[in-house]
Amino acid sequence: MHPLSPPDSDTFADVLRRTRLAAIVRGQDPDAALRTVLTLAEEGVALVEVSLNTTDALGVIRRAAAEVGPGTLIGAGTVLTEEDVARAHEAGAGWMVTPALTESVAASVRAGLPVLAGALTPTEAVAARRAGADAVKLFPPRSAGPPTSRPCATPSPTCRSSPWAESTSPGPSGTSPRGRRGGCRIAARRRRRARRGPRRPPPTRPRLRRPVLGWHPGGRVSTAPGRTPVPVDVLTFGETMLAAQLPGSLAVGAQARTTVAGAESNVAIGLARLGHRAAWAGLVGDDEPGRLVLRTLRAEGVDITRAAVRATAPTGAMLREQRVADLVRVHYWRDGSAASLLTPPTSSPPWATVPGCST
Repeated sequence: MHPLSPPDSDTFADVLRRTRLAAIVRGQDPDAALRTVLTLAEEGVALVEVSLNTTDALGVIRRAAAEVGPGTLIGAGTVLTEEDVARAHEAGAGWMVTPALTESVAASVRAGLPVLAGALTPTEAVAARRAGADAVKLFPPRSAGPPTSRPCATPSPTCRSSPWAESTSPGPSGTSPRGRRGGCRIAARRRRRARRGPRRPPPTRPRLRRPVLGWHPGGRVSTAPGRTPVPVDVLTFGETMLAAQLPGSLAVGAQARTTVAGAESNVAIGLARLGHRAAWAGLVGDDEPGRLVLRTLRAEGVDITRAAVRATAPTGAMLREQRVADLVRVHYWRDGSAASLLTPPTSSPPWATVPGCST
């Protein structure tokens, strides 16, 4: 068995058995693939695989492995040859996934890497375990769903098997290689769970929080070694809040649409959608609204390496009421928010790293 990186001391197989969840990222746009991996890691997914047939897959693995916290292990999928194992491991992949019983299984075992070997029949599943695979991936998923997993496990009660499903990240045009099913679909065995009925909930685990990188005038912000802001075309600086929009007046049972609001972040999102390198700098609280703000901006392609978290103050909020057709009332809760506590910087401000900008 192979240990997972700290702080989780469980083996790879233990993590797979306990979480019952792995994510596969595959796509034509490396930036979209990276954002998908980081979002999955932020949401607490412990095992994330990047398929090697993703555009610039090794670059995505290298960048993701450098940014995610120790609670997420980045793996490489569609690993066919010994050379694939070596290149993926050098890029930072901590586990391997093969679509079949190829030389990559033995190469992964020799390198001390956990490996999920692809198999379709009981014979292949037993052969994969004898070759040293930590678990067996029943593949392809359309043929090896939950009905197939039971007979595959019968010859060897200790054989851990897992039905697998593909996931794609959007391509440059917003579509995936297999049609308009962009995004990331997580491999979850829902049919088998439904057949088993209710099960005991897994042990509670602390929420995994990826460090938010950036500048803070007080210096109280977590950072990752070697990560520095990259040059951008436009840097916006201001407060972004949690926003709730009501179609009418505030009342019991009223349904609100939740979003994030802030003129500066809106400009950054618009520029990013037009293909410009845009960044947003500001402070948010160490709370769910703050994480929503950062997650939304990153998903839109906005650079947030100059943003920071203030643990002692909340994220600002606003409520918008559409009282009548031409009358809107807006309420703000910004007094004492994280962004309101910004002070003149004692060190380099966030715009100091932008070429052509001056304080």
